[in-house]
Amino acid sequence: MATILFTASSSSYNCPQRVDLTEEKVQPTVRRLSEQSERRRSEARRLSEASMEKASMTERLSSAKQGRLPTNQQINACISKFLNSRVIRSQTISEDGQLALGYIQDILVAVQKALFIKNSDELFQSMIYHTKNARDSQVSEMDELRLGTFSISKIVNFLLFDDKFKNLLSNILSISQNILEQDPKILTPSSSKTDPKMKKDRIDILSGLRSIFTTLRKNPGYRSPLETLLNLIILWTDRLIWANEVDPQEEQDLAASEAKELFERWTENIQLDPFLKKLNDLACSVRNDPNLSMFYSKTRDLSNRSLEEDSFDEKAWIELVDDLKTSNEVVKYRQTMMRLADEAQLILQFFKNDPISKEISKKLYSLHEHLWTNKTILKPHVLDDIKMTLLPALIDQITYVPLPQLTIQDNEQYEVIIDNMALPGDTLMPKAIELRVDDYLRFFPDSNEGSTSVQGLFIQLHGIQTFMEDVNFCYKRRAGFMGIKDSGIASVNINNLMLSVRLTSDSKDRIHRFQVEQCVCTINKLSFHVKKSKHKSMYKIFSPVLTGMIKRQITKEIEKGVIHMFNKGDAKLTKHLGGRRNSQKKEKRRGSFISQIAQSVNQKIGI
Repeated sequence: MATILFTASSSSYNCPQRVDLTEEKVQPTVRRLSEQSERRRSEARRLSEASMEKASMTERLSSAKQGRLPTNQQINACISKFLNSRVIRSQTISEDGQLALGYIQDILVAVQKALFIKNSDELFQSMIYHTKNARDSQVSEMDELRLGTFSISKIVNFLLFDDKFKNLLSNILSISQNILEQDPKILTPSSSKTDPKMKKDRIDILSGLRSIFTTLRKNPGYRSPLETLLNLIILWTDRLIWANEVDPQEEQDLAASEAKELFERWTENIQLDPFLKKLNDLACSVRNDPNLSMFYSKTRDLSNRSLEEDSFDEKAWIELVDDLKTSNEVVKYRQTMMRLADEAQLILQFFKNDPISKEISKKLYSLHEHLWTNKTILKPHVLDDIKMTLLPALIDQITYVPLPQLTIQDNEQYEVIIDNMALPGDTLMPKAIELRVDDYLRFFPDSNEGSTSVQGLFIQLHGIQTFMEDVNFCYKRRAGFMGIKDSGIASVNINNLMLSVRLTSDSKDRIHRFQVEQCVCTINKLSFHVKKSKHKSMYKIFSPVLTGMIKRQITKEIEKGVIHMFNKGDAKLTKHLGGRRNSQKKEKRRGSFISQIAQSVNQKIGI
């Protein structure tokens, strides 16, 4: 037992067992929280993170609408999240699926490398932004030098990653060199028809021209990039000549300048300005020389005619080639044209030899080869792998899906405005996906009447369970005895949402590749819970009416959004596969719309 000693002159005491505390023995005071407080803090932290994610996703979508692409950091974060996806690692997939997944991962790693080697200053994003602003600021849609965001993206994609497109450009340059390689001074119109070597050269040139136009007709998507490339070259050359007079802040001029700098990064930083200066000098000579201008117009008109028609006018091309080979007007420009063609071939070769471009092109081609049994049939076991791994992994990338403001009016008496709605991405995966494909064919064996072919695709999504937290709402009664206004915060729970879509592709439809025949959205149960408002008790009375109004409006907005999405997809597919069909051509049965999508993919890969 310890003895405590007091002294008479002091109120303090001495304890014989007292031990002095050192700094090492002093421990910080830890405040222990109750389980309820811990839960409250955890919930507040979760809501704060969710709010930041919603704001970030809303900002990205708003930036995308303004033409601003995601930053390198955002793209890299998405790619890294996909590469490290827990969903992909946890699923067992087939050998072909593993191989395809490996190619996809290699492509994404190469894209990351390209971002930080070729696009460290986010020049590509800046180019797309200025291109969109230039497009929006143009007064006339008929401006032949207009640059569309879609066209710019396509030319960058084709020049960097499409070997077939680069080979097409190389073939065009080679044919031009073959036409110009013989000196017109030693040729005559008669020798071009009798000399065996010249006859062989002419056959080779015609064969090459026929191959070029066949490739362009089979790949109508190549025409737009070729026109865009020509427009870019015109803008680049004009910028060199009028550099002191053109406002450098013009959006189109900025976009063209950034596109040129971007291309130079993929050609070992070879400067394009000297080549463009020589090209502009030649273009000025063509404009000032009536004979050369006539040859240019004749070549362009014949090229356009060969593209529009299925047949190749060999006689007209023979005449034009012979005129170009034997024309005295071409003599003084022949060496200049040959040097320009050689320089263009060299620049194109640098595009082909870029290691990152070659790697991505090779992996894309290999991925395509392992996905398809042939050009139109996807391997069924690979499809299973995709729906079990890639689809959930891609949906996992979507943290939140912001929805537009919802305005609900009922018989001009009530008005409800709901804002700040965002669906969590991990709740959008349906419990079941149902697909059904049918094909209807009608023909007349004893009649010349054309056949009718209609393909249909039915898609149904079952059992989507989702919710929205911290939704802002404003309620107003605009008519009646009591005018009530209120605003507050609520949560919305959606149980068992079902979406059914039927698409049809009609062979006689000359405008659309497919159309939305039916789109129905139903919600089995929806609850609207008011968390904060001035008249909270009022909603207990009006809750059934309000819930029904919100349910009807949400289903209408979903149906409208789905129809709009498929209509945009049809417009892009129609444009990529050649637009409207020529009514003068012989009627051909159109394949199923799934095979048309496969055809579009094959054209992009270059198969």
